[in-house]
Amino acid sequence: MGAEAQAPAAEPVSAELLSQGEALFAGNCKSCHGSTGGGFVGPKLVGNQRLANAEFVLRQITKG
Repeated sequence: MGAEAQAPAAEPVSAELLSQGEALFAGNCKSCHGSTGGGFVGPKLVGNQRLANAEFVLRQITKG
């Protein structure tokens, strides 16, 4: 069996940046992905391994 690749550790996020992200999620994402990211009309975000790929996330946000 091969070793699994691990994502690099995330850098700490400031309270201000976190607050901005929460506001963006509430205004743009929550209605489809649910208030906790568990899915609704849109796919489940919680535990979604594809979200570790920043290029994938950006493409999904900008192009759907």
